[in-house]
Amino acid sequence: MTLEYFNNLEQYTDDLLERRRYLHQHPETSFNEFKTVEYIESFLQSLEHVEIIKPTQTSVIGVFISKRPGSRIGLRADIDALPIQEELTDLDYCSTNNGVMHACGHDGHTAMLMTACQWLDDHYDRLVGEIYCIFQHAEEIPPGGASQIMATGALDNLDYIYGQHVLPELEVGTVDIKKDLLQPTQMVIK
Repeated sequence: MTLEYFNNLEQYTDDLLERRRYLHQHPETSFNEFKTVEYIESFLQSLEHVEIIKPTQTSVIGVFISKRPGSRIGLRADIDALPIQEELTDLDYCSTNNGVMHACGHDGHTAMLMTACQWLDDHYDRLVGEIYCIFQHAEEIPPGGASQIMATGALDNLDYIYGQHVLPELEVGTVDIKKDLLQPTQMVIK
């Protein structure tokens, strides 16, 4: 698969920014992501080709099952915020929840995965295998939401799970890939 496969991504930019700003404005702490999950689930319900799984009260998974055999892949984003007061209150999308903000990028992670869901739905006819879009709660409190979701068995049959995290210290266009924490690899995307 080449990068040309993903051409015309700019058509998703406005929706991505709108989702990220909404999430930034409405942060919720670990195990309290009820409205966040409601927002994500409502979005998933608007898509044509997704099945929705609710493994816990504050997590949701959107599953795209293609008509062609292939790997079962998980794409994971964390959805919780931190108990921190936002100080940049002059932004028109600053946190409306006193003492809670997305200070770690989870609003961006969630918005990116939601936008990936939109792309997957729009390009459903190109898909092979199954793609599980995992909106994980409670990443900030170990062992957190990941262990709860895994305990439900909802992800038992996956071949791979990919997580993501923004890293402001990386140059724009650079992706830092870790097969495991001991062997990082960096690549530049053009």
